[in-house]
Amino acid sequence: MSIRVGILGASDRPERYACMAALRLQEAGHELVLVNPSREMMLGQPCWSCLSEPGIPIHTITVYVRPERLESHLFGIGRCAPNRIIFNPGSEAPFHYPNLKSQGIEVVEACTLVMLAQGTFC
Repeated sequence: MSIRVGILGASDRPERYACMAALRLQEAGHELVLVNPSREMMLGQPCWSCLSEPGIPIHTITVYVRPERLESHLFGIGRCAPNRIIFNPGSEAPFHYPNLKSQGIEVVEACTLVMLAQGTFC
């Protein structure tokens, strides 16, 4: 099953987990929405400054930004109405979980790379 995945804090630096996850997600056939306000293109795809810019539904958002940087993305998260948001290690933001859950978003604290390796991502 292929889904559209937003990567908040996307990177094209191979040593970054966000880059590793993007490449693995692509290999698995998922469509990516890359979000990094300092880049226009990344991994051969457009890169957006916020999640609401592409104007398309996103099934899952995987987060690779520090919790203090998440606040500026909450509006965009709400606008794209994902089914699920994955907080990777180091990005956990429990203060925001009740708000996200109240919008019907499943909140998961996990590692996208591990989920992909174990076959539990979809």
